[in-house]
Amino acid sequence: MVGWTERGEVLLCLEILDAYREEQVIAAEEYQGMVNLLRNLCHKISKPFIVYKFTKEPPMTHPKQSYPLLSIIVPVYNAETVLPQTIGNIILQTVFDRFGEEAAEIILVDDASTDQTPALLQDVHRQYPKRTKILTLPENRGAGGARNAGMEKAAGAYIGFTDSDDLIDPSFYETLLEEARKEDLDLVDSPIFQESTGEAFLTTPYEFHGRVTGEMRSKLLSNVGFPVTKLYRASLLKENSIRFRERTVTEDEDFLAEVYGRIRSIGVLTTLMYKYQDNEGSSTKKDTGLINFDILADCVLAAYRKLTKIPDYASFQEGAESFYCNRIALALILYQAMEEAEEHNSLCASAVWDQLQQKKALLKEVYRQTVRENPALNPYLSVEQKQIIRKYLM
Repeated sequence: MVGWTERGEVLLCLEILDAYREEQVIAAEEYQGMVNLLRNLCHKISKPFIVYKFTKEPPMTHPKQSYPLLSIIVPVYNAETVLPQTIGNIILQTVFDRFGEEAAEIILVDDASTDQTPALLQDVHRQYPKRTKILTLPENRGAGGARNAGMEKAAGAYIGFTDSDDLIDPSFYETLLEEARKEDLDLVDSPIFQESTGEAFLTTPYEFHGRVTGEMRSKLLSNVGFPVTKLYRASLLKENSIRFRERTVTEDEDFLAEVYGRIRSIGVLTTLMYKYQDNEGSSTKKDTGLINFDILADCVLAAYRKLTKIPDYASFQEGAESFYCNRIALALILYQAMEEAEEHNSLCASAVWDQLQQKKALLKEVYRQTVRENPALNPYLSVEQKQIIRKYLM
């Protein structure tokens, strides 16, 4: 504390406030509000105001929180070759050093593995019984199903998803959690390094911070990113029943679309702490060979059902429609490829083809109801995408 004032009463008030602040009797916001009130009072009576400076940052106060603060959900399937190299980065997170052994729980979900993964997970649990929980699924449900199973058991105030074959910085979850708790945020995102491309990128605009507007939601929907780079408020997911689709791929896209449609606040970190590794056979990685018309149609229809139920959907409708339209166009390109393939004649005679026709009709309805009259989509669609949509849906 430096400076001076002629008003001993003001100095005394400030000293009392300082003592209360040190004892955490009052929160930081209340403290600053009272100091500002005294500052304004002194200004009105034309008296110099004492200048306050802390020799160190005042301790951050948080609302009383029951433990665990964090649940880390890790879907694991046939990971015996990668788990020994990656599990240590998850188990030895500094969040335990910072907040204590009970601050976080790591829920390792065995998605009906058929190799030595179950034995490896039991070894990990024996070594770290306080930090880990093992959840064994009786049948394979895919990455989405494993994450859903983990969410059902999660007790943390925040939830994070990590793939068992990726590498994360030891301070990854401590950093995300500190940012989320500091400003009581629904979601915190961070950059990712993708091994296959050798590139690092951040899908959420770095300037996004604080209260989420409709315009921000629209921009977020233009590139939903990865579920593993983020920290989510658990109550947001549970109270809105936000879940992944199971036994499929692209399940993370409509999941994240709904998250972006419902979050009220967001924070973004720019420190790179997550390495996304492309391991063949991993159940948590997209196999582009499996992404076909049927799967993309399901993604669009699921997102449409979820987003249109959100009360303020109109505020971010343009962004939602760009999300649908980009995926509809890609689905139709794949549909066209099927039509041109040699096996088209035999496929046309099958029940599968009838189902595909039904999904194409549903996509056409989505396009007619929400997309056709939206001029804002033009910048988001390529010439090829516009042509394919015109061919099949107009």
